Amino acid sequence: DWDLARSFLSTSARHYDELMGLGLQDKDPVSYIYDRNGNNYAVEDRVVLPASYQDDSGTRLDEMLILGAATRALKPNRVFEIGTYNGRTTSIFALNAPETATVFTLDLPPGTTVEEHEDPYIDTDIDLVKGRKTTTNFITDLNLTDRCKQLYCDSMEFDPTPYRGSIDLGFID
Repeated sequence: DWDLARSFLSTSARHYDELMGLGLQDKDPVSYIYDRNGNNYAVEDRVVLPASYQDDSGTRLDEMLILGAATRALKPNRVFEIGTYNGRTTSIFALNAPETATVFTLDLPPGTTVEEHEDPYIDTDIDLVKGRKTTTNFITDLNLTDRCKQLYCDSMEFDPTPYRGSIDLGFID
């Protein structure tokens, strides 16, 4: 399978470069945010994750921790996420941003089928569209609907003009 071979070669080349000290130096993204904003870690800084973090989306636990820690460090008032799926990362933003923050999350409208579009989706996107649950998700289960504003539109057709210049943290999943 060519895709598997390509993935193996890419991963191997990246690991080789890392072992040889080539490429970009590793940086802790959260430390970078704190340093850049002149903030210090506070004893009470804690990342909050949903107790049930397992679903069929692709965000790993380490990625969720980084997203939560970056959100804590940035203290955004307005977050914009593209790709709600089941709302797990949306809930991480809402749980770690200030209580007054608003999280906007964009996803395809309910009932969207992959056959409706002229441009074909990649296989993983087709599986995600078929498997998502728009009625029950982390946002509703955690009572975060007052802090999370669900927007439904294909991201290729979405007009970001009303949000321009007002978003403190953006995430494209």
